[in-house]
Amino acid sequence: MLNILKFVKNAGQLEQQLVLQPGERLEGLISEPVDCALQMHGTQDAAGKPFLVGHVQAKLVTDCQVCMEKIKVNFDFNFELYPVNSKKAEDLNDDQEPLITEDGDVDIKDLVINELILALPSVLTHEVLTEEDCSKHQIMRAGEVVEQKKRSPFEVLKQLKSDDFNS
Repeated sequence: MLNILKFVKNAGQLEQQLVLQPGERLEGLISEPVDCALQMHGTQDAAGKPFLVGHVQAKLVTDCQVCMEKIKVNFDFNFELYPVNSKKAEDLNDDQEPLITEDGDVDIKDLVINELILALPSVLTHEVLTEEDCSKHQIMRAGEVVEQKKRSPFEVLKQLKSDDFNS
């Protein structure tokens, strides 16, 4: 736990390595543990409001929602959060993202998980994450009809009848 209010007001700096597990609210978003590098520091905006600036680099593995193949991608994103209690959150401008905390304490891992969930695209596919055509990875492509030669039921009966006579 980190008292984020003190951290931001004192212009603190933090660099930390984290490992996020698929079961930590990330079920369905990641398929293997994720190594994350977090960098964050406290600062003030032009109006003197303290806020948190963060940067996360993550090497994640997820499943393509189209072809179900694994996708390995380096994910890199920034965030800016204004730590406030729930009453003061309404005082922030529309472009200021609140980090609501009543007592000032924040779990760093939960913070990174929240920001990762918000930063990930809503549809996880090869095309969205890697700009590759997903059909390169598909075993079966959507829309393709595999024609199978159907045997006539009369042909099956004829075969059964001839087997009976030959026995």
